[in-house]
Amino acid sequence: MTCIPACFGGAWPTPPWPSCQLLGRLRDQNGRVTIPGFYDGVAPLTKLERQQAARYPLKTPPSKNCWACRNCLGNAASPATEQRSARPTLEINGLTSG
Repeated sequence: MTCIPACFGGAWPTPPWPSCQLLGRLRDQNGRVTIPGFYDGVAPLTKLERQQAARYPLKTPPSKNCWACRNCLGNAASPATEQRSARPTLEINGLTSG
């Protein structure tokens, strides 16, 4: 384990650091989940499903407009409508530390 200077007086890492480092490796730089087998069994969208998704009126994730999001999550290889409706997802819904 690497000791991080900004922790517990600089000598020992506090428990959140290894957790955050682990969580930070769950996605690659393109937003793709790095867990082996995560995408196994996920069928690609059919031509009809892609056509229907292209008709969806909202093309850009709302967070990009509302919060000036620079690094929105999700696999960059999939259009936003697919990310929101037809692709598997991995989320962190909370992290608490004392």
